[in-house]
Amino acid sequence: MERLVEFQGCSFGYDGHVAVEDVTFSVERGGFVAILGPNGSGKSTLLRLALGLEKPTRGQVRLFGKSPDKFREWRRVGYVPQAVDELRARFPATAEEIVSQGEYRGFDPTYVLRWRAGPAVAEAMKTAGVADVRRKRISKLSIGQQQRVLIARSLVQSPELLVLDEPVAGVDAGGQEHFFELLRRLNRERGITILMVSHDIGAVLRDATAVACINRRMVFHGPSHELSARELSLLYGIPVDILIHDSMHGHR
Repeated sequence: MERLVEFQGCSFGYDGHVAVEDVTFSVERGGFVAILGPNGSGKSTLLRLALGLEKPTRGQVRLFGKSPDKFREWRRVGYVPQAVDELRARFPATAEEIVSQGEYRGFDPTYVLRWRAGPAVAEAMKTAGVADVRRKRISKLSIGQQQRVLIARSLVQSPELLVLDEPVAGVDAGGQEHFFELLRRLNRERGITILMVSHDIGAVLRDATAVACINRRMVFHGPSHELSARELSLLYGIPVDILIHDSMHGHR
């Protein structure tokens, strides 16, 4: 199976602080891989390493088989940040205009004069369930809708890999369910590989095919249905019980 992302003995630190240490795992094509861990455990650092925003102080990272700093085919990667930042939330842009940023292919001073949303933008908004709010300002949407707008933006160029950093932070329970339902469809029906940082243990155990539990170092890596209360207790440093009932996990 092709590996789209590989971490090989990766360590990274700054200002004398070790963020991640000797982490090794991979994301195979078609997989849905979730990174779990407490706050400050290095989860988001791993995403930054994968996207080439940081370089490991030791070890290697590979993105589609290349070092991220030499990777140039960014249309193959979609990225959804942790939250819509305050600047974007206040910026007087419509949802459709935000999604159209996904069509960006380099500097073009005439683009603003001839801009109009193309079919790829309309299709991405339909897929993400935000076609009905395309004319609304991003600041007027709920957090869940804002996050789905960012999903739509990442889908415009039909990525093979979708990287998400705590995508449901601040989203209510109903919005979270709709969001994870969207991710399931993208993964299972469209074959988009997903790498996601999450705090939602229940959603991870239900939807992810594999889990990497990180608390600076690797605590567990393997199929989600093999993750036990023991590993979760080691990960978070407190007793954890798991109670799930589905076809994969049974009742435990």
